Amino acid sequence: MTAGRRFGDIVFEESFLFATREPEGELKFTRSERAVLIALAGNARKVMSRNQLLDAIAGTGSDSTDRNIDFLINRLRAKLGDSARAPRFIATQYGEGYVWIAEPDRPVSSPQAQEAQELLVFIGPVFGLDRLTDAGLAEATLARLHAALVTIAGDERRVALARQRGLHAPPPNTRFTLELGFYCDGGPLHLAAILHEGRSGRIVRAQRLILNEPSIEDIEELARTLKAAMWDHRSFGTGSVAALRDEPLEVRLHNASLMFTQAPGAWIETEAQARRALAERPDDPETMLAAAMCIYSRRLSAAIPMTNDEEEIERLVFASLPRVGNSPILALAAAKLLLFVGRGHLALAEAIAEQAFAESTAFASAFATLGQIRVCAGDIEAGLDLYERGIELCTAGSEFHLYLLVLKCIACLASGDRQAVERALGQLYAVKPQTQAEIGILFAPPDEAQLPPLLKAVLGKLDAGHAQFLIRHAHYISARLYQHEAHRENIMRGFLSLAVGRFGATVVPDEVRRSVPKLMAELQI
Repeated sequence: MTAGRRFGDIVFEESFLFATREPEGELKFTRSERAVLIALAGNARKVMSRNQLLDAIAGTGSDSTDRNIDFLINRLRAKLGDSARAPRFIATQYGEGYVWIAEPDRPVSSPQAQEAQELLVFIGPVFGLDRLTDAGLAEATLARLHAALVTIAGDERRVALARQRGLHAPPPNTRFTLELGFYCDGGPLHLAAILHEGRSGRIVRAQRLILNEPSIEDIEELARTLKAAMWDHRSFGTGSVAALRDEPLEVRLHNASLMFTQAPGAWIETEAQARRALAERPDDPETMLAAAMCIYSRRLSAAIPMTNDEEEIERLVFASLPRVGNSPILALAAAKLLLFVGRGHLALAEAIAEQAFAESTAFASAFATLGQIRVCAGDIEAGLDLYERGIELCTAGSEFHLYLLVLKCIACLASGDRQAVERALGQLYAVKPQTQAEIGILFAPPDEAQLPPLLKAVLGKLDAGHAQFLIRHAHYISARLYQHEAHRENIMRGFLSLAVGRFGATVVPDEVRRSVPKLMAELQI
C-alpha cells in the first residue's frame, strides 16, 4: 500500500481505492464508494446533504442502486465495521445528511514506500582510513561531511554512509555516489572527494581538500560545492544530441529544485543557484537560459509577488541566441521564454522551435513547446495533438507528465469544450489528486451550483483579495498569451464569474478588463 491516512484502526490510501484494517486485511472500494468517502472525509465534521453526495458520484459510472445514497452509506458502514447507532466514521444527521466524524492520525507510509524513497547521495566507498596512524581528524571530517549533506538533502534518509548501513554498493534508486579517499604522510590530512552520477558512474565533480585541523567551514563549503555540482548536472548537460524523451529545460530545472526540497519556496533557491552559475559562466548560453527560466518560474509561483521581470528574461534570451548553436533543448527553451514574454515575439518563437524540431531528435521537448505555440496562435486542435504526442513519450507520473497535462487542461479550457476540460482534468487528478484542491478552481464552470464539494469549499475560503490575485494570476500565466479574444474569454469565464458573483465587479483587475472586453459586457460589469 502507498502512503495514506489513518482513521482509527483503518489506513486509507490517498486515492481511497484501498484501505487496510488488521486483522481483516485489505478493503477495496467501488468508484461510487470512493467518491463518497473523499467527499465526506474531505469535509470532516460538516454535514453533507444527500444531493451533495449525489453530485460527488455523478459521472463515476455508478448504477441506479449506487445513486441511492442511504444504501451506499450502509454498504460503506458494513465495509468499515461502522454502526449507525454508535458511529466511528459516518454519523447520520437526521433530516439533513451525513457527517464524517473520524479524527485523522498523522499520515503513514508503508515500509515499501519508505524503502523506495530515492537516495540523493551514497557516501562510499571510503578509502585510506585504516592506513592512518591517527584517524580522528578523518573520522570527524567524514561525520561532518555526512551531516552537511543531510542538511542539504533535507532528510537524513536521503543520504547513506555506506559503512553505517552495512552497504557495499549503492541501491538502484541512487542519484549520486560520493567516493572519498584520505591520505596523510605526517603532515596535513588530504581528502579527495569524487562525485559520480548514480546510474552511469560518470564523474560529475572532483574536489581536493587539505586539512590541518577540524574545520566546519571547509566541510560546509565542500558540501555546498557538491550541491552546486549536483544541481548543474541535473539542470544542464544539454548538448547537440538530444534523446527522443529528453525533458524541456523548464522541467529539468524544476526537477533539480526538487532534489533538495519540495517546499513551496524551492524556486527561490533554484534561482539563486542559477544566478551563481551565471556569475561564474556569464557567456554560457545554458546559464543564461537557466537564469531566465528561473525568473519565468518564479512568476508562475503564487507564493512569489509578481514583479516586472520580462525585460531581464528578454535580455538573457537574446544574449543567448547567438551562442545556442545546435542544442535543441536550449533553442526550445529560448522559444518558450519568448512566447511567455510576448512583446510581438510569437513568430520568432515559432521559427526557433520549428527549426529545433526539424534538426533534432528532441521530440518530447519539441512537442511541449510547439504545442504551446500552436494553441496560443489559435490552432488549439493542432496544439492538443502535439501535447498528446508528448504525453505518449514521457514517463507516467513524472513532473513532465504533469506539466503536459496542465497545459492540455488550459488548452481544452480555451477551446470552450467543457466535456474536453472535464476529461483532461480527470487525467490530471488521476495522476496527482491534490491538484484539484490546488488549481481546480481555475478550471471551474461559471455556475457555482455545478461545483463539486471540494471546489465549493475552496471558493468558500477565498476573500476578495485572494480572488483578485487568482484572476490576475490566471490571466498573466496563460490567458494573455492567447492571441484570440474568444480563447482568452473561455479561460477566464469560469473563475471570473464565480469571483464576481461572490465579491462584485471590483474584484476584476484593469488589465483583465482590457483583455476580455466582450466578456465584461456579457457579465454586465
